[in-house]
Amino acid sequence: MQDKAKSDLKESFLWGCEYEKEHLIDNHPLRGINIWPEFQPNLKTAAMKYFNYADKLARNLMRGFALGLNLESNFFLKTCDNPLSRASLVYYPNQPSELGDDQYGVSAHTDFGVLTVLCQDDVGGLQIQDINGEWFHAPPIKDTIIVNVADLLSRWTAGEYKSTPHRVVNNSGLERLSIVLAFDPNPETMIDPKDIFGKNFQANEEPITCGDYLVWRFGKAFSYRK
Repeated sequence: MQDKAKSDLKESFLWGCEYEKEHLIDNHPLRGINIWPEFQPNLKTAAMKYFNYADKLARNLMRGFALGLNLESNFFLKTCDNPLSRASLVYYPNQPSELGDDQYGVSAHTDFGVLTVLCQDDVGGLQIQDINGEWFHAPPIKDTIIVNVADLLSRWTAGEYKSTPHRVVNNSGLERLSIVLAFDPNPETMIDPKDIFGKNFQANEEPITCGDYLVWRFGKAFSYRK
């Protein structure tokens, strides 16, 4: 939400890798101990099961993205032993028509990090923007997973893989649920297209670490709270 935009009409529960306190040695601001609600004793087991499966899928996809650029399959995974990945359960209530056409479950955006893996229910509401700027519905397809290239992968590959603008408009009359994994490598991972295309490549942006980039993007996105 920026300027006069309406707040997104959703609720989220977020969690990340499961750490013991003594293992949080880097004190990175995007890392912490997961806080699990006591009134849902089975949530942790189910949530971490999804997290681990989605993480495995994301890593396999990253190997495919590397091979697509004629790189070694583990190029994007060299520093992923202590990742900044996080997951979220997202609830979207139905949007009453009186809220107007400028109300969204999630307003138009591209994801911040490297890769997003998303499972959605059968309610629908996800919309994707094509290269001509037109929005179209992405109806749920049973037993499928949605994969979004995110901004950091686009930056890393100098636009060879482009991040996907998307939004959610839930006017179905039903409640919508999704479960998401945002896959990101270790905070110290250097994002530099020259590592892919050679030292003489003219990149449009300066190299930056994954951690610094994500802190900057989150700070920018939530600057209205200051």
